[in-house]
Amino acid sequence: MAAVSEPRGINHGAVLLEMAGFFGHEGHGLTQILGPLIIDTLVGMGNDRDAATQSMHTVVATLTANPL
Repeated sequence: MAAVSEPRGINHGAVLLEMAGFFGHEGHGLTQILGPLIIDTLVGMGNDRDAATQSMHTVVATLTANPL
């Protein structure tokens, strides 16, 4: 359960801070703050840093090509 609640808490906090404007108005909160924070969390849970970074790049590329 902790493995699920940790990223959810990070996402929730990051969204609230982004909405409040704490990351600036350039829209870089996701790539410069949330992305590295999630990678560090996954590495802390035992994932390989290179694999986590590659996964993040894949997600960003997919979302960039196919916006929600």
